[in-house]
Amino acid sequence: MKSDQTLKKILWAIDPQPKFLKYNKRLLKSLSLFFAERGVIVQPVFVMSPDIFQIEQTFSVAFSQKLELAVLEESRNLLKKFEQGGVRPLKILRSTKPGQDQAALLLSRFARSQRAQCIVTLKTSPDYEGRGAGSFTQSLLFKSKTPLLVVPSDRLDLSALKTIVFATDFSTSSRKAFAHVLRYAKHFSAKVIVYHKIVSNMSALIQSGVYIIGGGWITSTPMSTAERKNAQKNGADFLNLARQSKVPAKLTLKGSDVSLIDELTSLSKKKGVMVALGSESGKFESRLIGSVALSLLETSNGILWIDRSQAK
Repeated sequence: MKSDQTLKKILWAIDPQPKFLKYNKRLLKSLSLFFAERGVIVQPVFVMSPDIFQIEQTFSVAFSQKLELAVLEESRNLLKKFEQGGVRPLKILRSTKPGQDQAALLLSRFARSQRAQCIVTLKTSPDYEGRGAGSFTQSLLFKSKTPLLVVPSDRLDLSALKTIVFATDFSTSSRKAFAHVLRYAKHFSAKVIVYHKIVSNMSALIQSGVYIIGGGWITSTPMSTAERKNAQKNGADFLNLARQSKVPAKLTLKGSDVSLIDELTSLSKKKGVMVALGSESGKFESRLIGSVALSLLETSNGILWIDRSQAK
């Protein structure tokens, strides 16, 4: 697997409203320290749409222009001392019509045009989330072909990130996502846990018989000796990729009746852990109850990295 093992450019989906100021300051400090000061371009982006202000009507051109000037002035005070270190001036994208999907699609297209390697989003509590609890990030999950790095408001210190748990079904798309994960591991000097689980019959009954992860269906049979050997073989291939990138890694195989969502949610709560996964499932499949990425986005309060660049 030949790939560029360095991070070059990330987007920060910022909401500059005053109620997010304390979170934005802390996240900006982390992004500057662990990305911009290490040669990675950090581009703050604000998608200005009626949903931000809970307005259900279309913005007029005149109102949009006035609002943009106010936002630029507000952001200048926040960003000015970091711009010398690789943090770019704020870029405003106008989405004049209400609707999360439209705003998310606009940001997704901009990210691809900039060849950004991830979009950083802040996850706050429902009391603070202007667009609805995580709804904009959820829209990005379905619209963006650029990986998302979701940072909760109580996990803004990225210096604590020491372990990346990569949940995989060993599919081709998961292997491609793993190449991106190795970039972050090298950047943060973090170790990687290659995590694979086969759901048992009991768990399958509770969880509608299926899980989607990495775009592949995880079988609902107990892990047999043959399956374990096959998983160990596939896992060894992933460990070899990590070894080639000089990233410390180990393989964890699970076959218990505990739900995959519960296990990954529990892991994500640990200090210094980021849970990473990829998906190639289409729009319909990814909206099923069993969608691991969506479920984690809703239930986990940890740092998440989600890659749907292989989505159909």
